[in-house]
Amino acid sequence: MPRQQSSSDYLTANLSGPNINSGSAQVVFLPDIKQAGNYTVTLYTPGCSQDNSCSARGRVNVTGTVATGTRAAAPVSSELYQTNDFDKYDQIYTGYVDAASDAFRPSITLAPSAGQGSNVSIVAQRVRFELLSSTGGLNGLYEFNSSMATASADFTTSAINVAGTNLDSSALVSSLVIDNGVTYVAGNFTTDDFDNIFSISDGNSTSLPGGGLDAEVITMVLSDNVLYLGGNFTNTSKTKTAGLSNVASYSISDKAWQPLGAGVDGQVEEIILFTLNVTTNKPETVVAVTGAFTQILAFNGNQAVPSQGFAIWVPSQKNWLQTMDAQTVSINGQLTAQTVTPGSGPLFAGTVVSGGLSTSDSISLSSEGSLGLNRFPIKIQAQPQQSSLSKRATNVQNVTGIVAGYFYEAQDRNVTILGGHFTAQGTDGATINNLLFINGSNADRVTGATDDIDSSSTFSTLAVASDVLYAGGSVTGRLQNVDVEGLISYDLIGGDFSSQQPPALSGDDVVVNAIAPRIGTPEIYVGGNFGSAGQLNCPGICIFDTSVMHWNRPASGLTGTIAAMAWSSNNQNLFVAGNLTVNSTSNSLATYDAKARTWTAFPGASELPGPVLAMTPANDDNSQFWITGTDSKNGSAFVMKYDGKTFQTAGEALGQGSKVRGLQILSLAQKHDDNNLLDPGQTLLLTGQLNLPNFGNASSALFNGTTYTPFILSNSGNSPGSLSQIFSQKSPALNAAGGHLAIGFVVLIALAIALALIFILVVIGILAERLRRKREGYMPAPTQMVEKNGNMDRIPPSHLFGSLGAQGRRPGSAPVI
Repeated sequence: MPRQQSSSDYLTANLSGPNINSGSAQVVFLPDIKQAGNYTVTLYTPGCSQDNSCSARGRVNVTGTVATGTRAAAPVSSELYQTNDFDKYDQIYTGYVDAASDAFRPSITLAPSAGQGSNVSIVAQRVRFELLSSTGGLNGLYEFNSSMATASADFTTSAINVAGTNLDSSALVSSLVIDNGVTYVAGNFTTDDFDNIFSISDGNSTSLPGGGLDAEVITMVLSDNVLYLGGNFTNTSKTKTAGLSNVASYSISDKAWQPLGAGVDGQVEEIILFTLNVTTNKPETVVAVTGAFTQILAFNGNQAVPSQGFAIWVPSQKNWLQTMDAQTVSINGQLTAQTVTPGSGPLFAGTVVSGGLSTSDSISLSSEGSLGLNRFPIKIQAQPQQSSLSKRATNVQNVTGIVAGYFYEAQDRNVTILGGHFTAQGTDGATINNLLFINGSNADRVTGATDDIDSSSTFSTLAVASDVLYAGGSVTGRLQNVDVEGLISYDLIGGDFSSQQPPALSGDDVVVNAIAPRIGTPEIYVGGNFGSAGQLNCPGICIFDTSVMHWNRPASGLTGTIAAMAWSSNNQNLFVAGNLTVNSTSNSLATYDAKARTWTAFPGASELPGPVLAMTPANDDNSQFWITGTDSKNGSAFVMKYDGKTFQTAGEALGQGSKVRGLQILSLAQKHDDNNLLDPGQTLLLTGQLNLPNFGNASSALFNGTTYTPFILSNSGNSPGSLSQIFSQKSPALNAAGGHLAIGFVVLIALAIALALIFILVVIGILAERLRRKREGYMPAPTQMVEKNGNMDRIPPSHLFGSLGAQGRRPGSAPVI
């Protein structure tokens, strides 16, 4: 009906009744769309003030269908208020709209919304379809001549525009690269001839080998006649090329697809080129790949490597930087953009962390020349822990990677032993799980535990006695047709697991945290969290007697979870740390007298703030030692020293969240200031995941008795890393801290003093004898004789010998001379 002040006529419906809904009245608009394309759809609503209907106006639902078939768009659906005082328009849809035909016609339907009361007035006037772009024209690709004042509407004059008209309306072009007059177009599109990538040259659009790629290409760059592409594809479209998982390269000269290893396990979103020193001092171009992936896939004997959305391909090595067997720099984060500015180097955008050394779970620290870190000659891959491991007493944490190490050098051997929760590849290609041997006497040959030990096991402590390795932890498996748990033995001479294994430990969450052989005896002390050993009730600590191959209980009086153990210098007292109950009293430290077979609480240990998780000696006789643990009240880490009489707290507290996993005394080339905790020539090394005061996160720190200094920084992906412990080929000298010399030096010094005293006594005796003789009148004998027979040479021989023997000689007898 006609209304005053309106730009045109419109319809009004006055509805009444208790159940007004979309079925009460409808107005359907059926536009005659002549050309398919992208449109903006606008609905006009007359104002209510011109007909005084504001009090009756309400809400309307606007729905519609604008496309069908393979190009069907999302249905139109909106709820609009019609209480506007003056005329208004609402944009209800933007997108693809099909042309009208005998089989289909776009439609927009307006109807009252439900639940508005009993009297509602709705109005309907018109709907506008405004063409934004035509599917008969350009789709995702357009060439514009900047020298022309106006753009030409004749798309047939440009090969690029012609290619654009041949794409469908939903085509998305994400990347363009031009090389020697050839334009490469990549994105998300499909035609009868190519998928997601094609080239344009000499006025023609041409498919790449294999028909392109089977899914969207998001990014593409050119380097040295090679295209690098990233997206969410897995292969070529029509043929099969192995290894094109989310990232690939295309050789322009060879006209062939080439894999980057085997690709990555998720979508690649950015590819950035930059230069890096990889294996020589000459920088070379590398390819940085960023996206939503978690690992580099295994290829050509290389194991899969975790990678949190960032990886670097080295074209000269045809390998990923993260899987190369070389000492390289560590780079993590994301690179999202790059640009070149005149007169300066390239600029990069993103979040990148660069470290000094790229390695996985093991490094060596060398003091020859300048102090430095080096990578181990093996590829270690940490494995995620499937369940929480009660490592180090009460600290429940996921332990992965290398946890323990040992240098075995007896019998002229040089074997490095590593234990933990990891996988590695042996020299013979076998997969090694959790226990590994590097034989330096045999060209660094790598061997280790394979299928005999469950891959879910974790070795947390190692010890050697009589050329036999004892390895403990959260360990299960089957060796020599016998089930093992908690502890296994390995014959280092024979190079195989011992023919007779220790009987399995049992209990809830069995784990061995410490092994302490008693030197000079067949006793191997084993501590951790278990209830029995073999058939013997033996909670927390037990003795394995290697002479008879069975378990013994040291003594009653101690229960709990043991984290660390150490023998005194006389090999009689065993110091035990953990979350303990000693003679029915909670404690963190205890002493076992192996001769008396008794347990006693360590003096002063009841005042410690919480369970002790690790300890290390501070002097040779173990009368002094350092400990670390977790405060039972606030969960913070504490570090303390027992000086032989009392426990002293380290002067500076670690920050919240610190987890100390290992302690070690090191010798210094340059002394620090004297203090009452450490000798000036020594420092305390802490390993773990540390929060240092006035610094932040560190994986290792040095404590000089007053302050902490960050020593090693590490990361795991984009998060701070953690170091378990340090194990050394040579034990550090600890005598300075205790003020005592080693027994060997004492013997040598005593022998030298005795010889000196003997020499002095001999000299005194000689001088006294000469003095006595002089006093008694003894004179020196003459050294020259007077020549009484000076004319003997003038006497004839017959006169000299004629009278010899004349006296007393019988007549006729022979002369006697």
